[in-house]
Amino acid sequence: MRILIALGAAAVALAFALPGTQDAPAGEPSARTPEEARRIVESLSWLTGHWVGTAGANRYETVYTSPTRGELYGASKEFNDERIATFDFERMHSKGGDVFMTPWPMGRKSRSFKLTDYDPTKRRLHFVNNEHDFPRAFTYALDTTGRLEIRLVGTIGGEDVSSRIVMAKLGK
Repeated sequence: MRILIALGAAAVALAFALPGTQDAPAGEPSARTPEEARRIVESLSWLTGHWVGTAGANRYETVYTSPTRGELYGASKEFNDERIATFDFERMHSKGGDVFMTPWPMGRKSRSFKLTDYDPTKRRLHFVNNEHDFPRAFTYALDTTGRLEIRLVGTIGGEDVSSRIVMAKLGK
């Protein structure tokens, strides 16, 4: 648990230490007001908490903060019996009338992904950055049993690739 708290704290510290969103994906102007975009992020409280599950043959853990004031942060690690395979941080936030998810795979800031589809009833988010190869899109969705599925899709070397992480929330 101490590791997860430390990862969460590191994610927040890292997010504040870095400059604002860079290289936001190009696209249509937002149809939302800045207030509407902020409220979307603040409606993501269903992500808040400690999640555990699998990513392929490895185990996966992530902790999401509350979406207070239009900012939500996540800290994740993927591991097997021998080592940490990967770790990352993510920031979901509003800017102008848009909502973005900015990942930090292995602690390195990546380009932002723009929210292109949100269904609050189904608790489903879809972020896209067509200028990125892999991942090109992230989908976060809660299934009917309350499990969180995160799907990453894109291309590597011209081949379509996808990755799927399925997690259950601890302490429901």
